[in-house]
Amino acid sequence: MSQIYADKKYIKYLTSITDKHYKEQEPVVECVANGIIANEHIKGYGVFDKNFKFVKSSIQKHKGRKGQFVPQFNHDNLPYVDEDVVYLAHCGKNNFGHFLLEHINRGWCFLDKKYQKMKVVIVNEIDCKKINDYIYVLLGLLGVKKENIILLNETTQFKNVYIPTPGFDLTAFYTQKYVDMYDKIADAVTGTDVYEKIYLSKCKMPVLGQVHGEAHIQSIFEKNGYKIIYPETLPLTEQIWLARNAKVLAGCGGTALHLALFMKPGGKVIHIKRNRVLKDNADTQHLINMAKKLDSVFIAGSIETVKTPHFSHMPQIISVTKYMKQFFDDNDIKYSQEDIKLPDDVLDAYVKELGSMNSGKSFMKSVKKSFIHYTSCFLPGRMMRKKYRHFMQRILKMD
Repeated sequence: MSQIYADKKYIKYLTSITDKHYKEQEPVVECVANGIIANEHIKGYGVFDKNFKFVKSSIQKHKGRKGQFVPQFNHDNLPYVDEDVVYLAHCGKNNFGHFLLEHINRGWCFLDKKYQKMKVVIVNEIDCKKINDYIYVLLGLLGVKKENIILLNETTQFKNVYIPTPGFDLTAFYTQKYVDMYDKIADAVTGTDVYEKIYLSKCKMPVLGQVHGEAHIQSIFEKNGYKIIYPETLPLTEQIWLARNAKVLAGCGGTALHLALFMKPGGKVIHIKRNRVLKDNADTQHLINMAKKLDSVFIAGSIETVKTPHFSHMPQIISVTKYMKQFFDDNDIKYSQEDIKLPDDVLDAYVKELGSMNSGKSFMKSVKKSFIHYTSCFLPGRMMRKKYRHFMQRILKMD
């Protein structure tokens, strides 16, 4: 069940998006004998058969959408490894949220012990020196040993490449095995503290990740029995434990709320929209909630004067809007008039930061980034868009 506390325009937008979410048939594992896992870095990655034909099940984006980087590479003198391997993911930007949703969406195969024992390939297309610990933690909880993880730096041929098809597409579908994967991870974690209602705060994140006014909002939740948790200050296993045992997760839209993947069915996720541009990541959160059989609540909380996208270098600010007040009233959230009044110093801090960006280089950089991003969206294919963005960054002297 979904409840949306927002204006009619946003309700119409979000409903039109979430109505398209569905459960997909169960994923499968494809075996490619003498398969080649390509890592051509900026030029792309993926799996090819021994005849150098691209294997479509290794595609990053699915359901017929364009955009996969299908690289060309030198076929001569390819390194060969006499091992059976599982093609899992790529490093991407070393972003926890993206790995949690997109890069481990083939990890359901580790529900079968056969694949736990194989080497697991993660393509290092961005040349990072090491992969983040959360990758080892998540795969470890799925039964994969750290020493079995291969960070692939160059195009290599293997004895057999096993390609699990994705169990989740963050714009379209989920599968039961994807859900089962997160249940397995959560069930492998132990802990002590249990809180029925949790508010996941951004207040201790680096400045760029913070939202003006959130401390004010979370204090109302705290007075109504919510435990305030700062996810980035806790080990991942503890975050998983807390989410697994909570019945309600609340917070601003973002990666923290994706911990709902570890919740038990029947819970609730309260998503506070922190920007005024229509598009945010509420559609992604809805799909997660749908997969996990959780109720969804979306609340428009932004009072920003300069509209920002979901992720922005510009400041964002939330407060008790008329929509949030309606949510409080409908759900017996207690508050006083003093509680819901935005402190003057919060608004002053927002205005000051906005003013400093408007008059400085950071504002111009943000404008340039937004211009490049939105104009690139009109170009077909991820490769073409990426080339365009690099070109425009040079032209606008952003390097």
